[in-house]
Amino acid sequence: MKLATVIYASTVVLLLIGIREMFFGFEDNQCSMTYMFEYPEYQRIKLSKRILSRFPGYGLYLYGEGLYAKENRKMKLSGVPVLFLPGNAGSYKQARSLGSVALRKAEKNIDDKIHLDFFTVDFKEELVALYGGSLKRQTHFVHECIKIILKLYKGQASPPNSIAIIGHSMGGIIARALFLLPKFNPNIINLIITQATPHQGPVLPLDSYITDFYRSVNNYWMDHAVELQNVTVLSIGGGFRDYQVRSGFTVLPCPADDLNKLSLVSTAVPRTWVSTDHLSIVWCKELVLVTIRAFFDLHDSNTKQITSDPKKKILVLRHHFIKNPVKVLSDEENNPFTFAASPYIWTEVYSSRLNYTSPKETSSWVFACLASNGSTCLEVIDLSLETELLPFYKVITLKLDDYPFISHFVVSASTFYSKEIIVNCEFFQEDLRALSLSVPHVLSLGLSVSEVVLNSTGLIHRIFLQEFNQVHQAFKIQIESKCRHFQERMPSVYRFRVPWFHEDTVVAASVPSQTEIFAKLHTGSSDNASSASLQLFISSKCSYKVTVQVSLFQILGQIMRFHGSVLPVYIAVNLLLVYEGQMNFLIKTGHTVSPVKALVASANPYKVLPVVSVILYILRMNWLPEELLTVYHSPLKEQFQVSLLVHLLMFLFGSGIVYCSITLFSLTVRLLTIPLTVIHWPVSKTSGKEFVSYGQAIWIALLLVICWTTCAALALIITYGISFYKVIGLQTSERTLKNVLNLAPKLPPKNDLSSVKNENEELRVSDDECNSKSVIPNGNSLVSVSTLEEIHDNLQLHMELLTLLAVPVLLNAPSFVYWLKNLRYTFCLDPDPCWLLSIILVICAAFLRKSSVESIQKSKLLKVSSRIQLPLAMAMLIFSMNHLYRISYFITFTLGLHVLSGLI
Repeated sequence: MKLATVIYASTVVLLLIGIREMFFGFEDNQCSMTYMFEYPEYQRIKLSKRILSRFPGYGLYLYGEGLYAKENRKMKLSGVPVLFLPGNAGSYKQARSLGSVALRKAEKNIDDKIHLDFFTVDFKEELVALYGGSLKRQTHFVHECIKIILKLYKGQASPPNSIAIIGHSMGGIIARALFLLPKFNPNIINLIITQATPHQGPVLPLDSYITDFYRSVNNYWMDHAVELQNVTVLSIGGGFRDYQVRSGFTVLPCPADDLNKLSLVSTAVPRTWVSTDHLSIVWCKELVLVTIRAFFDLHDSNTKQITSDPKKKILVLRHHFIKNPVKVLSDEENNPFTFAASPYIWTEVYSSRLNYTSPKETSSWVFACLASNGSTCLEVIDLSLETELLPFYKVITLKLDDYPFISHFVVSASTFYSKEIIVNCEFFQEDLRALSLSVPHVLSLGLSVSEVVLNSTGLIHRIFLQEFNQVHQAFKIQIESKCRHFQERMPSVYRFRVPWFHEDTVVAASVPSQTEIFAKLHTGSSDNASSASLQLFISSKCSYKVTVQVSLFQILGQIMRFHGSVLPVYIAVNLLLVYEGQMNFLIKTGHTVSPVKALVASANPYKVLPVVSVILYILRMNWLPEELLTVYHSPLKEQFQVSLLVHLLMFLFGSGIVYCSITLFSLTVRLLTIPLTVIHWPVSKTSGKEFVSYGQAIWIALLLVICWTTCAALALIITYGISFYKVIGLQTSERTLKNVLNLAPKLPPKNDLSSVKNENEELRVSDDECNSKSVIPNGNSLVSVSTLEEIHDNLQLHMELLTLLAVPVLLNAPSFVYWLKNLRYTFCLDPDPCWLLSIILVICAAFLRKSSVESIQKSKLLKVSSRIQLPLAMAMLIFSMNHLYRISYFITFTLGLHVLSGLI
């Protein structure tokens, strides 16, 4: 037991480290706050009585400030309609950052007469990420809102026939769900931008409504990918600061050849380069500015609305969110042109490097010369759109083999901006600037180090981190820069680049300095040949030492980030194995033991994980019929690819949580019974009869009425409270009897036992704490001390049953919270995800409270109850990974079988 305690304590410590890294293992919030220039106003849009009665509590608002808000009170709108959809527990007021910046941008471009009308929806801050019953209702309401918004522009000469949608969190999945509605016109939505939206699947699949909703939406977009190719969708993830929705979940599920769908992380967005948490992504000034600039560039001067050309839309989005060459996007960028009439004389450079300072900054600054006349270029192509924007730098890398038709590259600094810049140019062979570095193995635990030293005077270097392509890898990269001569230098820029997803991380550092980068992935590579890399844009005449070391704490954080949501499955698996161990002890010894002892004896990972791993491997090979695979519901790819070591670690985490929970629960029960013992709580002896009493039948009827008329989770919580009262009674009875035994007279030695014999049975105490033989006076008879042993066995049994019952109660508690929060709008939760389950558990719990060790021991189903728990635990681990609500079904099956064991 002592060794087991050390093991469980160690796993809990590792679990806490992983949780800490997931919640706090990232950089500080570097987002700038977006402030309103004038007082924000939200003008409520009038809705019909039909809509208000169908969607009570919902609302539609128009955002405005100052003069703009006053002008729009008459609802004479002339801008571009944009609809903001809040997410889980989100407020319609979250649209103010986007709306305020859009108003300021419109004021600066007043000559263009472009402005955005920001509408926002009030979902009364519903918890749709925890309860999926209202997702369809929200979708229908948004459809009604879109029709109302478009009607507001009917007075215009050329009214808009479509709108753009910005969806935060679950608002993004609502935007995509609109296309599933019957008679929905897909042309009324021309652009969807989602922020921190879990597109791949629900973060916590706590009920069947949310999983069915996701499956319908994702299947529709995959099956109708060709029809929806013209719908432009941009998904933005928040990076590692967003621990609620990891960025891997924000990847749009779409075919690889669908070029109008774009997924990326905010750390890779030019001019942003910061990670955002789940809430700050809507007000992060750096990201808001990029979003609004993109909207203004999407404006079509002919229609006065957002362009309907899909190619133009995705080109603009890539321009602002992927590269941003700091140049106004034009439709004629690749057409050759000539310089102005006055000749521009160049200076030819034959050196491999050029350094010069320009008195002015330029947006178009690199050209390919197609025709020249001596020292003058006559016809050029502007290559400036190939530029990448980085902190402190604009970088362009051109391959000579791609331009065999040109005579010169022209670098120009002639423009109207008045900002001095430094231009560094060089020719180099790409293979001489690329290095390969094998990263240490994860199991090295940080003891081994890989390093490389760069002494080259080149400006750009690239280090390929070989075999770094899985999400369970995490490394600490240290870059130490040293220079021979002390002088003021431009900062170095380090970019951690991931080729298969837009999740780059950019870090700027002064020179000389020592910089730490924690490198980890949001998505893994399906191609093991691909690896992440480190790009260094550095100062010349300086040396750089790059060291790569495994970060154990960050690895634990990655495991929790990717698999923490399935931890309830491993906890429930351990609880089923504890019940199996309890039944095995009852079969062998006729007595129950503490749940902790049953945990140590039965919760062994080697009994479960090998078989589960083989079954998951078979599923990954797609050998089973497609109809059977739908039971698992995509996405299961991540679960398929989980290594046995991760499974083992998660199993041990579950064991550690169960161990601590049982210990804490037992301690709580003992502390609560101390005052009850003082007032002489009556001895609670469980009857062997398993039929409920008249009073319990009334309780069952009352709870069933609660299930049907209000919220089924409320009935579950009350049921748990009654069962907890039963355990308190047993613990108090045990404590009272022990106190009485300590005061009872000792039995004489064995030789004189005949002098005190009674007609009753021989008295014996088998409890470890009561090792002396005693008698307890009770009127004219002697109460058998075996009562204490019986109460102790029943206490251990009922503590185990109560722990099992706690699982469905906790998993269905979110629906109770949702019902409680919306109680002022409706008294009955409709639809209720757990009403049928609650009815079964309410009835079972009444019989469980009458359950006793004596009746279970005599049952014909005792061995069946024991042997079935292992395959049940395996099935739970396979079937419940992406359906947490299914855990309750397996627990209910075990509790129902226990009830039958008491009856048969």
